[in-house]
Amino acid sequence: MVTRNSLCLLRAALLCLGLGVLGGPAAWAQTSTGTIRGYVTVDSTGSAVAAADVQALNLSSGVSRTTTTRSDGSYTLPGLVPATYALTIRHIGMSAQSRQVVVQIGATSLQNFALSERVVEIEEITVTAAPTPETRTSEVATNITQAQLQALPS
Repeated sequence: MVTRNSLCLLRAALLCLGLGVLGGPAAWAQTSTGTIRGYVTVDSTGSAVAAADVQALNLSSGVSRTTTTRSDGSYTLPGLVPATYALTIRHIGMSAQSRQVVVQIGATSLQNFALSERVVEIEEITVTAAPTPETRTSEVATNITQAQLQALPS
């Protein structure tokens, strides 16, 4: 026989369990940072740029976070403190691009870049040998005998 107290306890337990299931994800989702993510492609062909350097510089604190793009050209910078960032993308053989991005709490900012290819011209470098340094010394050295050493005033 189930008593009235047992039913009350069972109802309270089910209510707490239901609130925990429904309210739990909302409590877990609270965060104090933001995210920047996006894709880097080649301007002329639209193909992905893998291994591009992505740098986010916090303009107020000077703290920098870096990552590289994946094989599909995607990148993600999670856990950024809310602030204004200078976001710069660099890859060898392509012109660098930079823009300012405002990161807000709990928000993901989508920032896609299309880099243009550029020709890098290597200049001629002439290397000349430096003159050899003087290996002789201007000091004069002599040997002192034991008798001369004992004759010195102390």
